Amino acid sequence: ICLGAGIGAASEYPVETTVENARLGSKAQKLVVDGKPAPSAVHQWPGAKWAWLEGQRKNASIGWAFLGENPALNTLIETRQGSR
Repeated sequence: ICLGAGIGAASEYPVETTVENARLGSKAQKLVVDGKPAPSAVHQWPGAKWAWLEGQRKNASIGWAFLGENPALNTLIETRQGSR
């Protein structure tokens, strides 16, 4: 369990927190937010309550619960190339 609370800054720039930065495998993995599949691209989920990412192996899925007021969850699914 990882908890974060009161994350903010005293500036005019918005605060962003990365929840997960995962390398997805060649197997098509499902990302579901509040019961809806996430599209392959950038998508914004206002007030998201939970998310779930299917694992590549049995018992390797991961889930998140977002408690309290949630301004938005932004998801990005993209294909990248390279070794870095």
